[in-house]
Amino acid sequence: GKFAYAANSNSTNLSGYAINATSGALSAITGSPFNGGTAPWSVNAAASGKFVYLANYLSNNVWTYSVDATTGALTAVGTPIATAQSPTSITTTP
Repeated sequence: GKFAYAANSNSTNLSGYAINATSGALSAITGSPFNGGTAPWSVNAAASGKFVYLANYLSNNVWTYSVDATTGALTAVGTPIATAQSPTSITTTP
């Protein structure tokens, strides 16, 4: 992949990184960290690479982001979707 994302659990955001194709080194994406819910716990990218999903432990919701294919920057899509109490994981299917 071209990008990596990390949920920052003691915050209200997630960080994004570009992955160097040769060395694997990470560098912060412009605009990172990106706003999210309260206590982000788990992040997952769709197999297409077009969307990222963030489960938020304390705000009890999932945020959806579109991914800029060139820069990796995230843009929130719509409003957060409510979940049961304190989600700790999210996954997508291929």
